[in-house]
Amino acid sequence: MAAPAPREPYGCLGCRLVQAPTRECVECGSGMVMPIGGQRDLLSYRDMNLVAERDLWMISALLAGGSIMMPFLMPAAAVTLGAAALRSLRKRLARAEPPIAAIADVRPRVAAGAVAVRGVAHALRAPARRAWDGGTCIAVELAVRSVEGLFLRATAVAPFVVGAEGGDVVVLGVVRFAPPSIRYRLTAPPEITGAEPRLAALGIPAAWRFAGLLHVDEVADGAMVRVTGSITEELVPALASYRDGGVARVMRGTVSAPVVLETVS
Repeated sequence: MAAPAPREPYGCLGCRLVQAPTRECVECGSGMVMPIGGQRDLLSYRDMNLVAERDLWMISALLAGGSIMMPFLMPAAAVTLGAAALRSLRKRLARAEPPIAAIADVRPRVAAGAVAVRGVAHALRAPARRAWDGGTCIAVELAVRSVEGLFLRATAVAPFVVGAEGGDVVVLGVVRFAPPSIRYRLTAPPEITGAEPRLAALGIPAAWRFAGLLHVDEVADGAMVRVTGSITEELVPALASYRDGGVARVMRGTVSAPVVLETVS
């Protein structure tokens, strides 16, 4: 019996996370998720900035609708409609397939009163598996970035424990990587395409082009990290024993207030 064909990955237009098919982004909660293959035209706009072209089409539609009651508006509607069509045609002729545009790479929001904890990270149970090469680690983010911002990213995070001076903290729930500090050259960054093996393994089309750098931020067992979030006391079954109920200090991230993770030296 033949194995079922792999499902096309989805991408979030809000935070550019490549993920399994879903209705809402698993990390930012945005409803702007759809199959990767259908996002090509939308990803050519920086930060979904469609204002200029959208407004021209909107004016044309309003004039055309108003001409039903006021026929003298019909010539104006025809002119604006022609201008919108000409602008769209020029864009297609200039660049039949424009490169993917970046979005602003901002630090995720944390809950009010969040604290930062620094210490050595260890997996709580099993490590996470990287989708692009099958390897394992506590947490990892693969991203294409440039000085202009973020093009796309993919993550894998397992529940882990941070051994801090004030006591261990268990990190659960939604975890977001803080944007890394990358040194960019003054020259234009090299072009990366979807044919790059790790991007191809994520399901990125080979023809896609990114004017950025491929960056991997990985947290191995025993790495020094900083996590920022709210701490509560919760029952953690993985820590329970016949003597101890497993109550621990927990930093649990949510879609609206994720735990922010960053590696430190």
